Amino acid sequence: MKKIEIKKGINLWLIPDGKFKTYYAGIFIHTALDKKTATENALIPLLLKRGSKNFPTGRKIAAELENLMGASLLAYTSKKGDDQMLCFTVTGASDEFSPFSGVTKNALGLLSDIVFDPIDPVDKKYLEGEKIHLSELIESEKNDKRAYASLRCREEMAKGTAYAVPENGYIEDIGEITAGSIKERIKEVTSSSPVDILVAGAFSEDEVIAEVKKIAEPLSERAEERPKSAPVAPTGERYVEETMKITQGKLSVGYTLPVFAPDDKLYPAAMMYNCIFGGSASSKLFLNVREKLSLAYYASSTYERAKGIVVVSSGIECKNFAAARDEIRAQFEEMKNGAITPGEIDTAKKCLINTYKSAEDSLKGVVSFYLGQIISGSDSAPEDMAKRILSVTKEEIMAVAAKVNESVTYFLKGGEN
Repeated sequence: MKKIEIKKGINLWLIPDGKFKTYYAGIFIHTALDKKTATENALIPLLLKRGSKNFPTGRKIAAELENLMGASLLAYTSKKGDDQMLCFTVTGASDEFSPFSGVTKNALGLLSDIVFDPIDPVDKKYLEGEKIHLSELIESEKNDKRAYASLRCREEMAKGTAYAVPENGYIEDIGEITAGSIKERIKEVTSSSPVDILVAGAFSEDEVIAEVKKIAEPLSERAEERPKSAPVAPTGERYVEETMKITQGKLSVGYTLPVFAPDDKLYPAAMMYNCIFGGSASSKLFLNVREKLSLAYYASSTYERAKGIVVVSSGIECKNFAAARDEIRAQFEEMKNGAITPGEIDTAKKCLINTYKSAEDSLKGVVSFYLGQIISGSDSAPEDMAKRILSVTKEEIMAVAAKVNESVTYFLKGGEN
């Protein structure tokens, strides 16, 4: 991966890989999560993809995508730690496999036009349509109860901080957004927020660099640093319960794990800790809570490095709540007490190393890995991370385990809400 500073606060990241027949181009705008601006920010990608000055309608954008050999355009919001990223991406067939030249360059031109040269004034019909769309997105977050329970557990862990702000904002704030207010917000965000432009796959480096310099020419310099994420602070153990009309209960348990920087010496051990605890089909949670005791339909854990937290997710019969909670705690104590076998360590290493290796098997995997590295401030390649995992010792895993503390137990149970 190569970084080129195009202008203060505007960076270009190049990930050339000729084994792929496609390219990926993305513009990522970084904004700090804030309750006051989150909803308007989430509306921006939805609105901007509807049209620009050069492509003022969805039909004209679709026609340009066809000219780019049937390329695909996505515009969405993504929450990474305390960073609410506004994401605009185009993927398609590379120049080598297109009868036309300059496909990647033209894709970047389309993206920049959408992001930095929007329709002015804001089309009120588009605005009302996307406000409805955003409302539906927020409402749909409750439909996947497994994801919803995990999300609510995270929100409770970070209560009163920026991380508790939802990715797409608040449904009650949508009605207050006007054409005038969103126009001002678009102008502020696109002119002052840090920007990362990422291009991956098969492309001409010289052509891409020249195009990005051209895009950046009229843009103003802006803040260089992306929003920084602080780890979730331990607050003691709390229990939170919510009721919905569901047949399967969702039990999530959140833990603080104050290792959140990829360059931290203990970061690979933190990855290993999570993998052994609940991050794989060979983990303690899966083998004991689900397989051995049949207390859950699923039981797993995820490690969110940007915030230094581990969250357990499980689907249970509501009557099994106490038994499932106690067994999750028992496995947590096993980790704390160092009841980790050489076989578990070896299996976890193989699992994580295979994950890093498979990241390079698809362009989507490459982009996902390196985008995570860019956001976290690391320049390690997948093979570098695999080497670090290979060298992890049991003592390092136990050092991580000593830092982990239970925070929030969240239970989504069945009943009348």
